[in-house]
Amino acid sequence: MTLPRSESVDLDATPFYHCISRCVRRAYLCGRDPRTGEDFEHRKEWVEQRIAALSAIFAIDIYAYAVMSNHLHVVLRVDRERAEGWSDDEIVRRHNRLFRFSKATLKSLPPEQQAIKIANWRERLSSLSWFMRLLNESIARRANREDGCTGRFWEGRFKSQALLDERALLACMAYVDLNPIRAGISDDLRERFTSIGARLRTRGVPAGLVPFQDQVPAGSRRRKIDIGFREYTQLLRWTCRAMTGAKGRRPRALSANEDEWVATMSEAGLGALGALGSVEAMESLAERRGREWVHGKRKAAELFD
Repeated sequence: MTLPRSESVDLDATPFYHCISRCVRRAYLCGRDPRTGEDFEHRKEWVEQRIAALSAIFAIDIYAYAVMSNHLHVVLRVDRERAEGWSDDEIVRRHNRLFRFSKATLKSLPPEQQAIKIANWRERLSSLSWFMRLLNESIARRANREDGCTGRFWEGRFKSQALLDERALLACMAYVDLNPIRAGISDDLRERFTSIGARLRTRGVPAGLVPFQDQVPAGSRRRKIDIGFREYTQLLRWTCRAMTGAKGRRPRALSANEDEWVATMSEAGLGALGALGSVEAMESLAERRGREWVHGKRKAAELFD
């Protein structure tokens, strides 16, 4: 049974989520269509650019992404406290970048309604649903204009997976970054249209992505990932070798069962789980939802405990 969005996205439980959107009928609308031979690879760049643009407006941090031919993955953090700390003027400025008549609309309202409108916009700027909506709608409209057609581009709604702790976040980032390799369309981590590809090709930190801890000055208050970039790339390279049966020395960043980690990274199915984290975190989430069980608890026990 599909959870209502109010349950699947619970910022009091975790601010970290893995989101997946699939093209309608899983058609190759962002790649080369194997049936017709038409090539829509350039649309992957649209998605990549839109993710970066929206992350600069929303109170949302991007940890990883992968744009595939018929679906996309985004791993992100919703920073509700940051949005609450923005001034009213900042909220209006940011919202106007999303909807260019926002300032004019606000000026036309009496003061009490202006306050209500700004409060709604503040909530919107830390909304996972609005972020994914504005990402997907803009790509759909642009693709439909290019094709001279109307109709759906994406399936009904995006899927979201709660990431309940740091180990779950790291596992999901690796899973997303390894998408092209798992799909057999590349054997190179520098593959375009993934966050790891962008990180490896860019000196410094690519626009829109959260840096690793060794990519920011000591003492910086900038949000960062709690391992070094070198450690992370070593983990991915080890995983790639292990997926072919040549594990080698265990990487320091791996804090999971080796065999289960390799199996998880090799199989396309992690995103189908309702949540990911330690068994204790999964049980706590089930209790918050008033349920006895959360889909993914068995995987959590095998992978992390």
